[in-house]
Amino acid sequence: KAWVLLAEKMGFELKKSDDTVHERYQFDLFSAGDLKYMSNVLAGTARETSVILGDYHYSTRQAKSSCIHWQTICILENSGLVLPVMTVRPEIKLTGMAAKIIEMMGIPEEADIDFEEDTQFSESFTLQCKDEEAARNVFDRKVREFFVENKSNTVT
Repeated sequence: KAWVLLAEKMGFELKKSDDTVHERYQFDLFSAGDLKYMSNVLAGTARETSVILGDYHYSTRQAKSSCIHWQTICILENSGLVLPVMTVRPEIKLTGMAAKIIEMMGIPEEADIDFEEDTQFSESFTLQCKDEEAARNVFDRKVREFFVENKSNTVT
């Protein structure tokens, strides 16, 4: 019901599912797993920006078991908007046995752009981008404040 109300309010189309989104965009997330599709898909245009919002699902298999992953994603397209390719997601701190296993396996930690002047953001989120300066320009104080106030966000 919330999706229906949001679609009506924004003037967007609401689709129960879309199994082609992962084929139309080149995000790292879309290279993982099998059985890829989106559900609860809102699609439309707002302020000259194409918007796709929905729940992305995919499955992975290991030995005899499988796991279904899902997360809510938002894709924005605007030819006048030039942004670097970057990802921001909640910080995950591995401790105890998990940290030791990762260390023993020699798996490198992911590069994380931190802000000395904003430890709350840096401790709450992992920000990754090949162009660190561009990412710092995008994630100014106001953007970081938004993410801290809305901690469940992940952006790619």
